[in-house]
Amino acid sequence: MSSTSGRTPAPDTAPRPRPPGTPGRTPAIGRIALGYFALSAVGLVAPVYTAVGNHIEPRVLGLPWSLVYVLGVVLANALVLATLYVGRWVDGRDGPEASEAVPEQPPQWGGRPS
Repeated sequence: MSSTSGRTPAPDTAPRPRPPGTPGRTPAIGRIALGYFALSAVGLVAPVYTAVGNHIEPRVLGLPWSLVYVLGVVLANALVLATLYVGRWVDGRDGPEASEAVPEQPPQWGGRPS
């Protein structure tokens, strides 16, 4: 294959510097969150679920333990996701530089660009 195959070169993937005062992405929190969600997924499959959550008794507010266990894991995941979203700890593309990639006028759907 020749070097003039008509392909465009890959864009520069080097991170751009953030403006002063902009909160930065914290890689440690991202790794902790990834580990937490991996452990919560393991908690919902065998052998952990069969050992811990696959029981009818005890009943909690009239619900079987297996349902309470799964709902508890789902609610805990929702709380962690909401915390990460509100704190913007793991979203590296959200900030002043994200607005640079947005075009000033969106393309006209169904027609040719002007």
